[in-house]
Amino acid sequence: MVEVVKSKRKWKRIRLHQNEKGMSLVEVLSAMLILAMIVAILYTFLLMGITVYKKVSTETTLRNQANIIFGQILDEMKDGVYAQAVPDKEKSSEISTKEMVIVKPHIVMSGTEQLDTDYVKETKVEIVEVSSDPLMYKVQIQDGNNIKEFQLTDNKRISNASITYINAHQIELMLEFTGEPGNMTRSLEKSQITMKQQIPLFRLE
Repeated sequence: MVEVVKSKRKWKRIRLHQNEKGMSLVEVLSAMLILAMIVAILYTFLLMGITVYKKVSTETTLRNQANIIFGQILDEMKDGVYAQAVPDKEKSSEISTKEMVIVKPHIVMSGTEQLDTDYVKETKVEIVEVSSDPLMYKVQIQDGNNIKEFQLTDNKRISNASITYINAHQIELMLEFTGEPGNMTRSLEKSQITMKQQIPLFRLE
């Protein structure tokens, strides 16, 4: 009788050990694969978010700087009364789109009294190529001995520019601004903004 009881107990222990199953290698690999897929999806969404943020941030900064520079250049030319075309340096029979002279009024004062207005004050506007690779320009405005230069920095540049003589009392300024992606987002496309405006020049009597 005692032997029968011991045998039954031994049999129960064997059955308990048989029911205690661990994770097989296939199950472990499956779990790791699922975890890797989840991490990859989360990383993709994170990278997309960073990319979109960088693109929007670059475009916003570029537009703000473009508006400031374009406005400053317009302010320098707004007092002009008429324009003088300049021959192209390479094709003398054509009018240059990189250089122009703006004539501004020169007011003769005596103390606080205005004696006369002489229209001989010339302001030279010139678009100068700074680099060919990548193509980069600066706008240089010379008013007498005073020279002002306008250009962008920090991966941003004026990539194309022209100043077109329409007639003596109307010119057109065009600037194309380009923002390069940063080192972390080289795969992004360049951001570009083109600003164009016709500027009327007239004489107030």
